[in-house]
Amino acid sequence: MTWAAVMLAAALGGAARYLLAEWLDRRSRSAWPWGTWCVNLLGSLLIGLLGATMVQGGATDAARWLVVAGAGLGSFTTVSAFTLQTLSLWRSHPVGTVVYVLATVVLCPLAAGTGLLVGRMVVTT
Repeated sequence: MTWAAVMLAAALGGAARYLLAEWLDRRSRSAWPWGTWCVNLLGSLLIGLLGATMVQGGATDAARWLVVAGAGLGSFTTVSAFTLQTLSLWRSHPVGTVVYVLATVVLCPLAAGTGLLVGRMVVTT
């Protein structure tokens, strides 16, 4: 039964990523891959927040894996799309590509750290 839950969580995470990224990309009308960047940033924040609250809240390892790492948010964020879009962006906007990569690599860990801090505060209050 666990595999079915993993499949469902992965499907929901992937669908949410697709819908949000596509919506943002259509609205931006820019070469910058806003959709993937925003999804990765939001996913990093949520991974930190849920990771902290689930650990401190006593969630099982299976539940943490299912929601945070393996399926739900793991399929919501996407390094593979980030990599492919970075390579595509490089062809037409090399300087923008450097900014995009640095913004992603710096801000996503900061977002995850912020999520961890907020999650710890929520659980301890």
